[in-house]
Amino acid sequence: TPGVNDLANQTVVLTLTATGNNPCANVSDDMILTITPLATVDAGNDATICEGDTYVLSGTSTNNNGITWTTSGDGTFSDATIANPVYTPGVNDLANQTVVLTLTATGNNSCADVSDDITLTITPAPTADAGIDAAICEGDTYTLNGIITNNTSLIWTTSGDGTFSDATLSNPVYTPGVNDINSGTVNLTLTANGNGVGACANDIDVMTITINTLPTPGPIQHN
Repeated sequence: TPGVNDLANQTVVLTLTATGNNPCANVSDDMILTITPLATVDAGNDATICEGDTYVLSGTSTNNNGITWTTSGDGTFSDATIANPVYTPGVNDLANQTVVLTLTATGNNSCADVSDDITLTITPAPTADAGIDAAICEGDTYTLNGIITNNTSLIWTTSGDGTFSDATLSNPVYTPGVNDINSGTVNLTLTANGNGVGACANDIDVMTITINTLPTPGPIQHN
């Protein structure tokens, strides 16, 4: 059983001695035992990315005869034989919203291969659809028709001075302000806040309301 110094030196001489019968002298023979260090591997920490993003892996390995990354899904590596490749999730990865990535180090000489893995979680990206542009008459309100997915919350904002019945609902009522009416148009922006721990950025969409002014009656003519 190799000791600490044997492992540090990676070699040790073992001598077998036969004690001779009187009057014969002792005789010896030795052998060299070479100790190959075990391979080590660390695939890194579990991580979360947003749908549409790639991920740069941070694997480390020692005492190996080569390394290889493999995936439980259908994504691709920029180079599966380096420690820090870029992983691009595949269609199945996105559908499952998770994938296991395994880093395997090939052992030297008689040493076995070793592996470590991480779980990459893929958060669906938020989507925002503020609806189609619309036109109303001066004095009217407009019920918005926003559609959002994969979000934690939403907010409506206006480029003008009108008000929403509730800016955190997808279908609030918008009441144009004085400046909106004078301008004849106002842009309304729907923002969907992304899910995940800092994984997904917000998504926005804008629709435009045109406000038609009321006709001004002319003078009454008498014959």
